[in-house]
Amino acid sequence: MAYISINEMNRRITINAYLFGQNEWGGVIKSLVNTYDVWAKVTQQSGSRSLDQMQIAYNQAYEIIKRYQISRPTKQDNEIVYENSILSIGSIEEVREGNKTWERITAYTTGNNVSESTDIFYNWEQVDW
Repeated sequence: MAYISINEMNRRITINAYLFGQNEWGGVIKSLVNTYDVWAKVTQQSGSRSLDQMQIAYNQAYEIIKRYQISRPTKQDNEIVYENSILSIGSIEEVREGNKTWERITAYTTGNNVSESTDIFYNWEQVDW
């Protein structure tokens, strides 16, 4: 990864962190425990991803590069909100450049926006809400 300049970090994204649990009937529930905004470099990638066993097709892929924060690293079960779309995280890679550490995140969206219901994936397993 080439050096990222500060003027490339020009997109505001929101990261939502959830706590997953189980209700009395055995269903999975989620609770929003933290939300924060960060600046990032966001690039739409060509191609899509299909999870045939879950019958889900992601129609847009994004590469997101943001600074690594040791106090709150991005996790696989976090959710990213970008331009009114909900993105599911596919992979997170820490990249070091000198004394700076970045997170390179590959994220996908099904096209659902923040006003619609969506599926959250934890290790690519579907959780229905």
